[in-house]
Amino acid sequence: MKIELAVSCHYFQKRFCWMLSSILQQVGELPEIEVSVAYIKNKGNPTIEEIVDCFQYNGLSIQSFPYEDESRFQYRGLVRTDMLQKSDADWIWFGDCDMVINPEFFNSAMIALSSDEYKDCDKCLYTGRHSTMLDETEDLVDEFDYPKIIDRAWEMAYNLESVPKSNIGAGFCQIVNVKQMREKHGGYYINKVKDNSWDKFWKTRSDSHFRRRVGKKKIDLPWFIHFQHRRDNEVGRHIEIQR
Repeated sequence: MKIELAVSCHYFQKRFCWMLSSILQQVGELPEIEVSVAYIKNKGNPTIEEIVDCFQYNGLSIQSFPYEDESRFQYRGLVRTDMLQKSDADWIWFGDCDMVINPEFFNSAMIALSSDEYKDCDKCLYTGRHSTMLDETEDLVDEFDYPKIIDRAWEMAYNLESVPKSNIGAGFCQIVNVKQMREKHGGYYINKVKDNSWDKFWKTRSDSHFRRRVGKKKIDLPWFIHFQHRRDNEVGRHIEIQR
């Protein structure tokens, strides 16, 4: 079984290193794991290119989806369509790059997705997360220079104070069967031509539209730790700082 984690990363490179570190630290019998990352070329410090080089050197399979500018990249639904169309995985997990992953997640996912209950599921599968406190998280993340593999990433993230969040949110965990997506749901995440309500959900709301279109089903998998971060609405402007 191959599971692909598909994310977009724009000025979240520090937290992305924590996510990738937690993937390298998975335990148990594992599926084939690949990470796909969409980004704008040569942005941020470190750049995604530098992070990819670092983690590929340490054995992680990463597929790059570079974009020249924001013209298409800003539409996450279209970026996820690009990833889905090129995927050769059995399952693709559309996620957020500010999550630290339980070390038993991929082992549990492989077992569950192979079961009769889920193996042919054509719905969006999701689980929950714990969201950390901002100041404590910022202090921890800023301790390191990046790109870097964080030792004991999950353990340190788990020790932060956090609160449970069972809602799906903007789409941090949407796991779908690639074959079913192509055969029953047109092979796209968002189709700007076919979805007449495009103008109403053109950016992050494309995730809730996707879930309504394909349906959703909860799956019992280990929860993530979400690294809280500063948001645009908190400062009244679009933030382009390294997080």
